[in-house]
Amino acid sequence: MKKRRRRRVRILYVILLILIGISVAPLWFYGSKMMSMNRERLETQEYMVQTITSQSLAQVISLYMENLNQQMKELFDAVVPLATHVPAAKFPTDTGLRRALESFVADRPAVLYATVLNDQARGVEAGNFNASSDAFLRKALEAGYVAARQGQEFRSNPITVLHAGANEPVMVMAQPITQKDQFVGMVALVVTLTPITKQLQETSRSTNLETYVVDNSGRLVTSNDPDQVAGLDMVAIPIVQKFLAWRGRARATETSFF
Repeated sequence: MKKRRRRRVRILYVILLILIGISVAPLWFYGSKMMSMNRERLETQEYMVQTITSQSLAQVISLYMENLNQQMKELFDAVVPLATHVPAAKFPTDTGLRRALESFVADRPAVLYATVLNDQARGVEAGNFNASSDAFLRKALEAGYVAARQGQEFRSNPITVLHAGANEPVMVMAQPITQKDQFVGMVALVVTLTPITKQLQETSRSTNLETYVVDNSGRLVTSNDPDQVAGLDMVAIPIVQKFLAWRGRARATETSFF
């Protein structure tokens, strides 16, 4: 019988394996470490972009809403001295009230419609928008009048209306007129939220982020997507669920994994 020859591993192969191990293993370890560090760095940068963007948009929206409240106050101060001295029978035809409303609306592009009503729900109106043509807007104005009769200010949920051939998010603002603690009428505005929508669209184009605003019930106010209408239920989105869980007490910006 022939004896089996013991295979001898050539020393060259051993040296090659050692050299490959020495060169490849450190490169693999270094590459894996760098990929992990770069991934963490990119995630951190993305979180920072989202945080800064959210804070910036929140400030813009807050300033816009403060401006709308200031405009409401200016109209209230302008028409109340007139409205409280107009007899009920002459209220709808009073030229002083009408001129005041028309002048106010003409100088403020954010105001689409303004009206002053007396305690009999009769009054004057002005603006380039027919508020009574939209059923949801009409109901919001009626709700504002009911709140005003109870001595309360009113801010409606956002409503999408057709204006100038396109969908436009608007909001109804109303404030009671009182005299000696007695209800005598209401001042109401229909204001546009389009500047907020445009800001969201600009931010989305520059950051490639999806941007939207929801109300305290998790429904859409406006977004960068023109096809999404106000009132859309957004509760299924995790970040909206966190917002609702805060119950209006949030004082910080929070990011989530994506």
